[in-house]
Amino acid sequence: MKKILMLALLMVGVPAYANQLFQPGPIYATNEDVGSMTDHNKAQYMVSYRISIFNPLDSAATLSKGCFVLFNRAGKEIVARGVELNLQQEFAPGESKTGTVYFFSDNEAIYTLPFVKWIESNSTENDPMPDVVSDLNVR
Repeated sequence: MKKILMLALLMVGVPAYANQLFQPGPIYATNEDVGSMTDHNKAQYMVSYRISIFNPLDSAATLSKGCFVLFNRAGKEIVARGVELNLQQEFAPGESKTGTVYFFSDNEAIYTLPFVKWIESNSTENDPMPDVVSDLNVR
């Protein structure tokens, strides 16, 4: 009976361990490209950043609860609208990854936002992160 109980506890603990979240840091970002996107006559400005991040934990982890945010020191921020699949997959302990993050806005001020950060979501809901974090209209 003890063996069955221990096996059950082990099986419950493994998925929780494998799905551990982490706060990447530092995030190295270079402006990869600027451009635009038009969808059904709606035009938007676009910027993409090539970022490198690593998992500082001693265990596998993912970035599934949160979003990348483009920002400046004046407080303008905008949430990423696209992330390369490579960055959404599990990170091995100590693993580094590089990928592209895409940002879109109706406002050309998006081209003046030089920094990329990660914001964790503490929400347990399935709702997506907001389009606008602060002071820069995305729609």
